[in-house]
Amino acid sequence: MRKFIFIGLSLILLLVLAGCDPTSLPAPPAGAESGEASEPAAGEEAPAQEPTPTVEESIQEATPTPETGAAEPEAGEEEASQTSEEPTAQPEAADESGGESGNEGDTQGETQGEEQESGGEETPPPAPPPEPVVIEVSEGTVEALNEAWLQVYQLPEGVPFSVTMTEAEIEARIAQALAVGGYGYVSDVDVMLDNGQIGVTFTLSTTVGATGRTVRATASVVFAVAVDGNGDVVVTVVSAEVSAAVGSVSIPPEVLTALNQAISAAITGAEASAQTGVDVTFTEIVISGGTITVSGYVTPL
Repeated sequence: MRKFIFIGLSLILLLVLAGCDPTSLPAPPAGAESGEASEPAAGEEAPAQEPTPTVEESIQEATPTPETGAAEPEAGEEEASQTSEEPTAQPEAADESGGESGNEGDTQGETQGEEQESGGEETPPPAPPPEPVVIEVSEGTVEALNEAWLQVYQLPEGVPFSVTMTEAEIEARIAQALAVGGYGYVSDVDVMLDNGQIGVTFTLSTTVGATGRTVRATASVVFAVAVDGNGDVVVTVVSAEVSAAVGSVSIPPEVLTALNQAISAAITGAEASAQTGVDVTFTEIVISGGTITVSGYVTPL
């Protein structure tokens, strides 16, 4: 009986140490306290009794070990814990991406603002070229021709111009040059402007033979006019012919030179250039239908 009491107290002590309520234990079988063993009824077999554990075995069974006492987390719980930890990093990434996108937006806004500011400061387009100054002379006098060219040489630099003159102005200019140069034996000057050329016919008085007889011959000279690569007017003789009734007559070279110079002065305004000290660049010369049109612009100084 003492043995059973000792075992019962030991179990109660173990349960108290383990945190269990002794009142929750099953009640001992009747007769255990009195020490009487219940005998099986007649005809019944006695149940097999399990060996009674010793105190040391009871203590080992009741005391939880670190391995069995602490429940290991299952795989699902680990995944859940990892999943619960991951979202904590996502807001930071979102904040960083949001900050970067915000910075990019600020940069784009600044760039657009700079473009708008620069767009407001764009260089205006260049001004269109000035309209050409058109001058027409038809009075048939040297004075009118000189006045027209004086207007041209007083234009601002770079302003284009065109001067149109008739056969009468050219004739007047040639006649003046011959009179000043002492070519009294050249008279009846007539100018024809057509087909890109200047034709001049005149009467040439000269002496022929030993007796010094004066002969009047009809002469005809054709001049070609062009603009060279430097913007200068070039006048050249294309042909020269003389028709005389008696003897052999030729046009003196000095007469050809005088005619050439007079034509050049008439179509370039040489006197006005000398008077103003300004030069011009010629670009085109058109000769047709009794008129000649000379185009160019005032050369920058």
